[in-house]
Amino acid sequence: LAAVIALMAAAPAPAADIRPVAPAAPAAPYTAATVAALTSGRTLPCEASADDGTVWPCTFRVTSYNAATGAIAGRIEWTNLASLHVFEGTLRAGSLKFTETRAIRAGEADLHDRYDMRLDATGASGTWFDPVNGETGPMRIRLTAVR
Repeated sequence: LAAVIALMAAAPAPAADIRPVAPAAPAAPYTAATVAALTSGRTLPCEASADDGTVWPCTFRVTSYNAATGAIAGRIEWTNLASLHVFEGTLRAGSLKFTETRAIRAGEADLHDRYDMRLDATGASGTWFDPVNGETGPMRIRLTAVR
């Protein structure tokens, strides 16, 4: 054992490979075009995920938006959970917050999940939170219409 320790002590230390890491580029800021596309009534693709890697694809469609108050309502369909829910919330100053309030088709998705998202040039991203079980994870809505 003493011989191994002596060999290790005599070996040169590995060169440190330390390079500065550039921070991730921030998402391009949202514009009036982002808000217009999000509130256009088009069905937009979305996706939520969990820490364990589970992904739930969805579609998001705004059915009403009051620009003066920021009130927003619409439907979110969880395609692999056979669920269609109504949501209500607010859209103002680059922030989209909404809650699933009622099931049109119950399926397997939980109701009353809350979403807190920021707009960017390509849609909205943020988090979802299930107040029943405390689970949370990332959520993304893209401005590319699916139909």
